[in-house]
Amino acid sequence: MPFTGTPDEIRLKELLNDLFIQNELGGASPYALSAAKVGRSGYSYGVPQYDLSIPGDGRTVLQDVLQNAMSGGSFIVDDGNPATGRSNDAEVLRLYNLAIQPGGTSLNSIDRGKIDQALSSTYWVQKIDAELDATLGDRLANADRVINLTSGPDRTFLQSDLGKLFLCDYDNQYSITPGGALEKFVQGQPALGIAKQGDLGVGDLLNLYFHTQQAQQTPHDPIRRFANVTELAGGYSPGNTEADRADAKEVLRDYTSFVLPNKAQIISANPGALAEFTMRVIDPAKVPVITAYAEGRTIDGEG
Repeated sequence: MPFTGTPDEIRLKELLNDLFIQNELGGASPYALSAAKVGRSGYSYGVPQYDLSIPGDGRTVLQDVLQNAMSGGSFIVDDGNPATGRSNDAEVLRLYNLAIQPGGTSLNSIDRGKIDQALSSTYWVQKIDAELDATLGDRLANADRVINLTSGPDRTFLQSDLGKLFLCDYDNQYSITPGGALEKFVQGQPALGIAKQGDLGVGDLLNLYFHTQQAQQTPHDPIRRFANVTELAGGYSPGNTEADRADAKEVLRDYTSFVLPNKAQIISANPGALAEFTMRVIDPAKVPVITAYAEGRTIDGEG
């Protein structure tokens, strides 16, 4: 779909759309309900996977679609009672109230099929595509808010495609709370029991990511998501400067402290994710570290 904004905003929205298709949909249709996968989330839909268990625009759009989606000149969801209007149609209200329950198990196959029929209608496709452009803009605005809290090399890093896509994906997954863990972390304050090391880099992002509750519960998920972030950002290629070597070493520490202890669980859940993460993140991180030792330097640049 065509996105709005400046040329660079459109470029970033296109990248973000591709990222969410990989990280959120995983081959599923955006025009159908998906069941909850983690924690207390509920049914979701759309490219960003709007969580219906949480009040917000996702619920508003769903209610609109259930009230107005049509097929063959008739409303798809209708209680058959001519005395009720669309805003108080009993069947619309029943399906809506079931769909917003947490857990993703409240709908039977018939009810879910009826909602999916409405979601795949022409009316719905137009609504969700319009909502997607606004949502991607919101994610980018939230990323910029975080970036504006930083300065110098930290800001430069977060302004890169890799930094910005990570922030947007993190926001879509967890929501970046003003004054919350991520904002504290990028400003050098302790968060989730850790703090950034020197200038912000990939190693710091992974360290924060791996300390989230969801990462502890499903360690394959941040591996999968970050590999996709790196791919769409154009790759991770640390140079041979002292800062790059320090960041690369931090990446390898993250691998040792998080990936290795969870390796069996990660491979069991998604073996392809670990292979992608290794190729796109770990292997590039090894290069400057190996080079430094081959040249007789420590990782900190000392002889």
